[in-house]
Amino acid sequence: MNPHNIPTQPDESGMDWVFGYFKKLSDLLFHPVTFFEKISLSESLSIPLAFALVSHWIGSALQYLHTGLFNSSGGMPELVEAWIKRNSRGFDQIHRSGRMDEWESIRHSFLEWSESVTSVLVDPFTTLIHIFFLSLLIGFVAKILITTKPESRVSRVEWNQIVRILAYAGGTGILLAIPLVGTTFYSLAWMGIAASGLRAVYHCSWFKALLIIGVPWLLLMMMIFFFVILVFLFFAGVMAAFA
Repeated sequence: MNPHNIPTQPDESGMDWVFGYFKKLSDLLFHPVTFFEKISLSESLSIPLAFALVSHWIGSALQYLHTGLFNSSGGMPELVEAWIKRNSRGFDQIHRSGRMDEWESIRHSFLEWSESVTSVLVDPFTTLIHIFFLSLLIGFVAKILITTKPESRVSRVEWNQIVRILAYAGGTGILLAIPLVGTTFYSLAWMGIAASGLRAVYHCSWFKALLIIGVPWLLLMMMIFFFVILVFLFFAGVMAAFA
């Protein structure tokens, strides 16, 4: 067979994937309603979930760098510097001078650093759990409050649609990389973009979309509040019994 006649497949380089990712991220952040109007509701859920996991992991990793590694307490640079200074004196000298508390401080700093690194490593798993858990709550509220219209993209509210919307909204996790205000920006952007997704897919009002997004958080806060009250009453009763 003539090698020149062999059909070739288009080569999609890694850079094409990167550019496509940031193009999708830009559309999501700056034109969320249009973004959700154009997405396919029949594509595999692995695509929006992967988008959410990658975005949130990048945001969390960069947030860790500027709040953990480069701050003045508990970061790895301080830990290494402290190790070099104290190790240069020798263990015997440190022991004789009664400075074992400094080694305890190093151990404490290392544990704090390792906990921060662990939180970054497990971030994809916690993000996935977060998406599925919120999808259950928001899907339940959406089924109650949303009545699909003829112009809606779907005939009824289904759980996989909610997962898709919240997964794409999870792309706002990249905003965690913003120093100091990243968490606040991420929370507000997530709520706004998730509401945009509900409005684009179900053609509901902004008020109803924001209400659907906000009600699960309100229910969760109420559950936590009542749990704290129950714990307080329990311990108060125990203390009164032994008084």
